[in-house]
Amino acid sequence: SRKALSDSVPPDLEQIDRWFLHDSYWLLLPFRVAWDHHAEVADMGLCKTPIEGEDARCVNVVYPATIEGHIIGDTYKLFLDGDFRILATTYQPAASSAAELVLRWSRSRLVGPIYLSLNRLDREGRAAVKVTRVGVEVDDRWLWAD
Repeated sequence: SRKALSDSVPPDLEQIDRWFLHDSYWLLLPFRVAWDHHAEVADMGLCKTPIEGEDARCVNVVYPATIEGHIIGDTYKLFLDGDFRILATTYQPAASSAAELVLRWSRSRLVGPIYLSLNRLDREGRAAVKVTRVGVEVDDRWLWAD
C-alpha cells in the first residue's frame, strides 16, 4: 500500500495517486454518489442545466467537513436526464474560493452493462476531463468503450 511507503514516497508518486483518485472519481461519479454513505444527497426537483438550459432533475451532493479524504466539504450538483444519466455537473471545492466548475457530460458509451460518459466539457466546449482506454470486464471478457 502507499501508506506503507510513508516517507520514502517521492512527491511525484503522491501527486500521481491524487490525479488517479480524481480521474476515477469523475469517471465513476454516479456510482460513487450511490455507494458513498458519507455524502449528503438531496433531490432538488426539476431545474435547468447550467450550460444548455435544458430541463433536468437536479440532485445536490455535499460531502460533510467531518469526513477524511480529498473531497471534504466539496459540493456537486448533478443534472440528470429522464433515464437518470448525468447531463451536466457543477462542482465547488470547499477548500477553494475559485468559481464553481460547470461541466457538460458527453461521449456517453454503453460499455458492457453500464453507461459511461468519457468527456466533461467546459462552457466553451473544451475538454476539461477526457477519459480514454476504458474497459469493463464481463464474464472474463474485456469490453472497451472505444
